Amino acid sequence: MVLGVLGCLLAPVALVAVWLHTQVADTDRFVETMGPLADDPAVRAVLTDRVTDAVLADLDVRDLADRTVDALADRGLPPGLASALHGLAGPLESGVRDFAHARIAGVLAGDRFAATWDGVLRVAHRQAVTVLTGTGPARDVVLDLAPLAGAARQRLADAGLETTGRQPTITVAAGDVLARARTAYSLLEALAGWLPWVTLGLLAGGVALAHRHRRAVVASALGVAAGLVVLAAGLAVGRGALAGSVAPDAHDAPPEAA
Repeated sequence: MVLGVLGCLLAPVALVAVWLHTQVADTDRFVETMGPLADDPAVRAVLTDRVTDAVLADLDVRDLADRTVDALADRGLPPGLASALHGLAGPLESGVRDFAHARIAGVLAGDRFAATWDGVLRVAHRQAVTVLTGTGPARDVVLDLAPLAGAARQRLADAGLETTGRQPTITVAAGDVLARARTAYSLLEALAGWLPWVTLGLLAGGVALAHRHRRAVVASALGVAAGLVVLAAGLAVGRGALAGSVAPDAHDAPPEAA
C-alpha cells in the first residue's frame, strides 16, 4: 500500500521530468510541439498585425499626403481643392495599411511560413535553454520576427511600396523568471534518467505486496492517469502562454544598420 502511494505521488514528478527532458530540453521536439501554433488563425492574425505595424512604422502616409498637398497649395492649387485633398489623407493612410496588411497576410499564409515560424521557434528555444542551464545571461526570450518582416518588405516592394520600418520582436519569457527556475530545471533533468524506473518499481512492488492485486492495479492506474492529466494540463498551459504572449503590446526592435 505504502509503495503504491509513493509510486503514485512520484509519478507526476517522473512524468514532468521525462517531459522536460524529451520535450522542453530538446529543440526538435519543442518545435514539433509548438510549431502547430502557426496554424491557429488567431495567432496568424496577431502576427500579421504585428509585422504590418513594424513594417509601416516609419511610413507616415497621412503626413506625406498633407505635405504634398501643402506644397501644391504653395504652387497655386486652389484652397478649396487643397482642403478636399487634405480630407483624403485619412482614407489614403487607411488604404495603404489595408494594402500592406493584405500582402503581409499572404506572406503568412504562404508555403514558406511554417518553415520560417519553426526557425523563429528554434532561436527562441535556444535562448531559453541558455538561460535555464546558466550557460548565458538571464536575457528575455523573444520571438524574433525579422525573417517575417523581411519577407513582408520584399512582397511590398514587389508591389511597388518600399518600406523600412522596424524589426518586430515578441517577448515570451522574462529572463529573470527563467533564471529563478534554473535549480528546478537542473533537478528535473537529473531525475529524468532514473526516477521513472524507481516509480515503476514502487508501483510494481505495491501491486505485488497488496492483498488484493486487482484493486491495487486499478488504484495505481488511476494514480498514474491523474499524473498524465497534470502533465497534459501543464502542456496546455505552456502552449497557451506562448500563444498569449503574441500580444499587441509587444515591443519592436529598431531596424538593423545596413
